[in-house]
Amino acid sequence: AEGLEGSLESLVGNSQLLPMMLKCFHHISPDVRQSAFALLGDLAKTCLTHLRPYLENIFPSVQMNLDPEVLSVCNNACWSVGEIVIRLGSEVAGGVS
Repeated sequence: AEGLEGSLESLVGNSQLLPMMLKCFHHISPDVRQSAFALLGDLAKTCLTHLRPYLENIFPSVQMNLDPEVLSVCNNACWSVGEIVIRLGSEVAGGVS
């Protein structure tokens, strides 16, 4: 996602990528969830404006995946929400509990 730089924003804005990504956060396969959170972190770095409408759904999904038994998913979930918080700061205070 980072390699696409500015062109990624137009691709995300004109697609169903974000609703599909939200579904992937709940997939039975840890590999799918890990990849979905990796994508979330990359999108937070490149086109955060498109994520804003989904934040109220993203944070509970992250919380659900903070399971140290599935470390790869847990790591990516933590990293991705960290990327969001770095960019939004206190704007997300109500979304993280």
